[in-house]
Amino acid sequence: MRALALALCALQAVRSERDEHGMRQALRLARMRAPRERRAPGAGAGAGRAQGMRSRDFYGGANRTRLWPRTKHLQPLLPTVPTEHLWAGGCCGLGHRTSRLMRLYVYAMSRGRHVVVDWGACVGTPVANLFSALFGDWNELRAANPRENQLRTPGCPSGVCPTGNAFKEAAKARRSFFPNEPPDDWQPPGVKVERGHPSKTLWQGEWGLFNLHADIFKYAEHFAASMVKALRPEIKERLDDFIQKEFSPRGRRRTRIIGVHFRFGNGEKFGRRPANATHVVLRTAAAVEKVQAALGYENVRVLVATDDASALDTLRKHTSLDVFARPQWRAPPGG
Repeated sequence: MRALALALCALQAVRSERDEHGMRQALRLARMRAPRERRAPGAGAGAGRAQGMRSRDFYGGANRTRLWPRTKHLQPLLPTVPTEHLWAGGCCGLGHRTSRLMRLYVYAMSRGRHVVVDWGACVGTPVANLFSALFGDWNELRAANPRENQLRTPGCPSGVCPTGNAFKEAAKARRSFFPNEPPDDWQPPGVKVERGHPSKTLWQGEWGLFNLHADIFKYAEHFAASMVKALRPEIKERLDDFIQKEFSPRGRRRTRIIGVHFRFGNGEKFGRRPANATHVVLRTAAAVEKVQAALGYENVRVLVATDDASALDTLRKHTSLDVFARPQWRAPPGG
């Protein structure tokens, strides 16, 4: 899985010629990290052990969201009773919100603050707080309530704010109120992630590999584990059903899944759609084939995450890739 994650980094590199070096570097690292993936079936001393473990993964009947996280990933990081809160807002898509929330979580946990999440309504839904619709609470993090009267920050009398608005005003001075974007110094105190490398956009910004830093990972892993554990039962059931249907084996060899993402927008005024969307999609398809060859995968399916269904149409019309996407609501063109 670690090797595949590294290989997936290569797919982001197709956005521009300048990032071709990043894609090649990702593929080289993937080949170094996954020597056993390229061996013939049955090769190596661990083949029998690997076959014996098959029944324990979701291909053998179990559900992926039931296998991880384990108890050790969910140990509390903070005391049960909060001494100070941090307000984390959010807008745009789920991926945007989650990536920002992870950084705010690292920022808050490393400074001893509990997190309150307020994800505003999503376009096309009547939900007031999207976070509470998808996830439950855990010790260090909970969804914001409509009438908050127990949020803590030193800026309020006695350290407890009578209203949510009072907390927001007082928390600004403490840098504990963030409507969307995390601060630049979201890392734990004293930790600085290298920013000068030419591949910074690919390796750190876009793919979040700064979360693998030794002083950040313990918080980022706790966040990821807690988010999976906190999924609402109905959401978890739908996710497991999707995995069982789409991630199942195709033929003799296990099917590998490679994910790609196209953020083309829907004709908004700020314009995310590239000048030649077809070119971007086809370059991504070529990168998928390179990753497949580099890792020696025989059966590959491509999970496409996109806000524009035209990316799926292009892949199905102009490539032989086996592509699929999760059924979802998408804004109409120009919406």
